[in-house]
Amino acid sequence: MKIIILLEGIWGAISIGFAIIFSPLLRRWYSPWGMSTEEAHRPLPGDEYVSNPLSEVNAAVTIRATPEKVWPWFVQLGCQRGGWYSYDLLENGGNPSARQIIPEFQHLAVGDTIKAIPSGGFGFPVAAFIPNEFLTLGGTMEPKTGQPAEKKIML
Repeated sequence: MKIIILLEGIWGAISIGFAIIFSPLLRRWYSPWGMSTEEAHRPLPGDEYVSNPLSEVNAAVTIRATPEKVWPWFVQLGCQRGGWYSYDLLENGGNPSARQIIPEFQHLAVGDTIKAIPSGGFGFPVAAFIPNEFLTLGGTMEPKTGQPAEKKIML
């Protein structure tokens, strides 16, 4: 395993632990991370699936590229796919996230599952998408345990 992946994983674990411990104090600060006021208050695709969520986290990043350039990277997200482009040790079993477009991961259908963990034992169903516009993942989890909830979003 590359040392950089190990160091990123350690830093990621520390960051996530910090966020969990201090979440009640920091949520107002990090919940709308990177979003403009307008973005934070407008309805987003998928809001109709959960009318009264127990919790939510929104984040945004500005990418200076056309949707057609970003979508191929976005559509290959997930474990056992292109990765999560984040802390690979924690979120992708130590496998580095893709550094190129992977043709076999360029197709999604509503109902497909995007694996969330390296074992593939938990994932998010694709609820809706329009290429180059949005991708909405469904599924529910218990906020206190991180385990799949009994009640699932129907697609």
